[in-house]
Amino acid sequence: MKERINRFQVHERMVPYVSYFMDEEDWRLVDLAGQNGEIPQEQCPEEVLENAYKRGILNKKKEEGRVRYYLGTFHKRIDCCVRGERAYFEELPAEVRNAVVEYEQDIGLWVIPYREEGVNKKIVNPVPLEKALDIVEKTACRYYVQECDCKIYRHEKRHMKETCIHFFDEENLLNSNFDRGYGRELTKEEVKQLLVEIDRDGLIHNFEGDAFCNCCSCCCWAVRGMKTYEEKGYDVFGEYVNAEYIIMLDKSKCAGCGACGSICPMNALKLTEGGMSVLADKCIGCGVCRTRCRYGALSIQRRSGEAK
Repeated sequence: MKERINRFQVHERMVPYVSYFMDEEDWRLVDLAGQNGEIPQEQCPEEVLENAYKRGILNKKKEEGRVRYYLGTFHKRIDCCVRGERAYFEELPAEVRNAVVEYEQDIGLWVIPYREEGVNKKIVNPVPLEKALDIVEKTACRYYVQECDCKIYRHEKRHMKETCIHFFDEENLLNSNFDRGYGRELTKEEVKQLLVEIDRDGLIHNFEGDAFCNCCSCCCWAVRGMKTYEEKGYDVFGEYVNAEYIIMLDKSKCAGCGACGSICPMNALKLTEGGMSVLADKCIGCGVCRTRCRYGALSIQRRSGEAK
């Protein structure tokens, strides 16, 4: 079993729970994988290979005009189980589900060990709605949306769940969740409309280059990880968050109703006896607070001072 565990890249934290996600047919595919991970297709019916691909056991490569199957990783197997076998996942013992959540959302495992000051790509890249819509308008690709795994993991009920928007061309569609059968395709106009709805829901448009991970501070690992990063003494705004924008408040228009503060995911708007104020060291410039302001008191600009 140890060889199987190593070959399928099961992290040591997940070893006690691996039997909940793998059966003997799955392990047979692990055993069949050659040194380069390729599965000898003549030894497996096509329907077995396709089912294993959908469940995250196998990946695909297009080589020499044909599709070949290769061994995947346990990490992807968990992801596919959560998305495609939801009822089964929810029936697992709480100990197992909690172990999966903590493993999947551990910043100390996925981010901090690879930290190199001034080198690593920032995790949270918030953009205001206008910028998000402009990004979509300027892309020529296929768009897919799926439910947010963070909100699934933590049973989030305060926000909409179908919020993870991905951009694909034919080259990077293979091995995606959408090619495995999860999520649905959207038109460009449908993506824009969804972004507007997501903005109204108070979610952060976290742009990852080929996707919008629309995050909440309640359960989404990237935003929650800001606290962990700060607790470890690292520079959150310098290394972790790309806070390109900031909210500006026109106090002459502000009614002091507090509505904007109620939706701010970062608690960057504070209402006191002196009125509302913006805490610059907390604001990440997502801009969602503007949707709750009925008085036009909030605007957004680049931190450099260029108004947007």
